[in-house]
Amino acid sequence: MCPFWPESTFHVTLVIHRAIRYAGTKPVLLLVNPFGGTKRGVKNYEQYVRPMLHLSETPFELRKTTHQQHATQIAQEIDIDAYSAIVTISGDGVFHEVVHGLLSRRDWEQASKLPIGLIGSGTANALGKNLMCGSIELATLAVIKLRTRPMDAFSITQNDTVTYSHLQLMWTLLADVDFESEAYRWLGAERMTVAAVIRLIRMRTYHGKLYLLPSDKAHGAGPSRSSSPTPKGNSPSSPATYGPQRIYTADPKAHLSWPTIIDSSFNYFVATNLPWISDDFIVTPHARIADGDIHVVWSEKMSFRDALRPLLDQGTGAYIAQPSVKAERVKALVLEPQGWTWDKERKAGSKMHEGEFMDVSGERVPYVTTKMEIHPGVLNVLCPDWLDESAWTRAYEKATRGS
Repeated sequence: MCPFWPESTFHVTLVIHRAIRYAGTKPVLLLVNPFGGTKRGVKNYEQYVRPMLHLSETPFELRKTTHQQHATQIAQEIDIDAYSAIVTISGDGVFHEVVHGLLSRRDWEQASKLPIGLIGSGTANALGKNLMCGSIELATLAVIKLRTRPMDAFSITQNDTVTYSHLQLMWTLLADVDFESEAYRWLGAERMTVAAVIRLIRMRTYHGKLYLLPSDKAHGAGPSRSSSPTPKGNSPSSPATYGPQRIYTADPKAHLSWPTIIDSSFNYFVATNLPWISDDFIVTPHARIADGDIHVVWSEKMSFRDALRPLLDQGTGAYIAQPSVKAERVKALVLEPQGWTWDKERKAGSKMHEGEFMDVSGERVPYVTTKMEIHPGVLNVLCPDWLDESAWTRAYEKATRGS
C-alpha cells in the first residue's frame, strides 16, 4: 500500500484537487476493454475512474475497444497532439497493443513521447504492480497527476514481422500455464494457480536452441547505423517497418557469432524487462523499468520440487537462487523452439510432440524462431511519485538471507 495514500474522504479530495495543477488542458484518451480478463473494465471506469477524473476536473475522452488489435489501430491513427495521455482500462494485453501501435507509426519518435498508462482491470495486471499502482484508485491518481518516467520496450521479430511490446516473452512451462488457464477463466486470478498445479503434475520438456547477447559483451556486436537504417512502412495487419532501430537483430545471421549459445532441453523460460509478470509473480527482482536490459531466466533441469517453489513463494523472486535456475542480462536473444517430449533428455525413440504456445505480454504468437531486442527508454509511462523499485531487491535479499 502506498504510504502517501490518505485515509479520509476529505484528504482524498484535497490530494486530487492539488493534483489538478499537474494536468494539462488536453483530454486523456481512455481505452476500455469490456471483454478482457475479469470483464470489470467498464464497471471500474464507472465506479472509480470517472468519478475521480470528474472530481479532479481532468478532461478525458472514452473509447471502448471492440475487437482484438483495435487498440493498436487507435494508437496508430490518433492525432497524438490532441491528447495529454493515452490510458487503457484493461489488462496488459490491450496496453501491449497500444505500445505496438505507437512504436510502429511513421512518426514513432514523436508518438513515443505521448504519456501512456494502465488502470489494471485484467486478470494479471503486471504493469500496475511494477509501477506500485495495484489498485484502481492509485492508478487513476497517477493519471490525474500526469507524472512520467522513461520505460524500456522491446521488439519481437518472427519471420518478417516485427512487434513492439513492454512485458515479457514466455515459452515452456509459463506459456503453457498462461494459455491452458483460459479453460479456468471463470476462477479469475486463481486460474493461473490451478493451471500451474495441473501442468506441474506432469511437466513437459521442450527442446530448442537459445542464442544470448550478454549486456557486458554487446559492445561492437551490432551493425553501424549506416549499414542498418531504420525500417520504413507499417499497417496493423502487416510487419512493423517503422519503429526503434534494431541494432542487434536486424542482421539475420548476427546471432550465430554471439558468445552464448545453448542447444539443450528446457522446462522453464521467460525473458522480461520488468520484475513482475503478474500482480502476484515476480520473475526477477533485479529488473527495472528502464535499466536497458532484457532479463532472461531459464532452467534446463528443473524438477517438480524446483518448479513448485515459485508457485508457493511468488512475491520475492527467491526461486532464482536455486542451482537449477539460470539468469542472464542481455541486450538481445534469439530463440529457436522445437517440440516437446515427456523425457527430460531427447532419447532415441522418444516421441517429439509439436510445440504450441509462445507468449508475448499475454498474447499468443506463432511458434517459430523468435528474436527479441531491448529498446531503452523509448516509452513515456505514467508513473507515481512513490515508486521504489529497490523494494523488490530488498524483499529478495530478505528471503534469501541465510539460505
